[in-house]
Amino acid sequence: MAAPFPSPTQQWHSTAYSEIDPKRPELSAKGKNVLITGGGIGIGASVVRSFAEAGASTISILGRTENALIKTKENIETEFKSTKVIVLVADITDELSVTKAFNSFKSSVGLIDVLVHNAAYMSDLVPIHDAEVGEWFKSFEINVKGAFLVTKAFLPLEAENAVLVAMGTGAMSFLMPKSSSYLTSKLAESRFFEHVQAENPHIRVHNVHPGGIQTRMADKTQAAGMTIPMDDISLSGDFAVWLASPEAAFTKGKFLWASWDVAELKSQSDKLLETSYLSMGVVLDGFPFGK
Repeated sequence: MAAPFPSPTQQWHSTAYSEIDPKRPELSAKGKNVLITGGGIGIGASVVRSFAEAGASTISILGRTENALIKTKENIETEFKSTKVIVLVADITDELSVTKAFNSFKSSVGLIDVLVHNAAYMSDLVPIHDAEVGEWFKSFEINVKGAFLVTKAFLPLEAENAVLVAMGTGAMSFLMPKSSSYLTSKLAESRFFEHVQAENPHIRVHNVHPGGIQTRMADKTQAAGMTIPMDDISLSGDFAVWLASPEAAFTKGKFLWASWDVAELKSQSDKLLETSYLSMGVVLDGFPFGK
């Protein structure tokens, strides 16, 4: 289908497709230990299912709501008998809570092959002059501080050739009234993960917009009178599996949209590897990092 937004690929996807099918042998997660934050509902639960389809041995799902995590665990283990799902209850804004959860992972599983950081929060969508300070800053607490604490706990437990997939939002590229807290915090979060990549070149870090998925955040956005094109939730999970595979190594450190066609991205691999293309930052004509 035609892209509704500017895109580096001509082909635009709104649902999962064959090249990112988790059942492809090239995308196998067999023998891998995966940890997914915000794994109880929505996009997180979709990511859990896709990694189970890819054959992940152990998937740990971290979140605040135990009931939702247990429901996802039961659904996945019923359908995928060879995958073990571990529930980790934690508040990602609380350092002791995060440390306890990751220590539990270490003692019961070991090292982390793939971390998918999906947990996020959208503050009330109101104009700045009407925003309540604590609610406005809550997006930064969860999206920025949470990303920092999760990453800090992950780095000592990274397995060889570990991959970190960070779920961002393409909406941060736009100025959307009433969204100053959420979009600014997600922009900061995505830039943070570029720093994680720069400081840890031995692992792969990927920023990704998972698509326009009908989640609680989308409900909140629509209730505020904003509309965005919707995608099938399978796209987000399957694209995360592709990013964690060796096929996606050439996109290391980049910001991608799940809707972009991976075959066309592969054809641009030299450009992605050799330039700042699809990285974040201010582009200035003639300046080295703007090329």
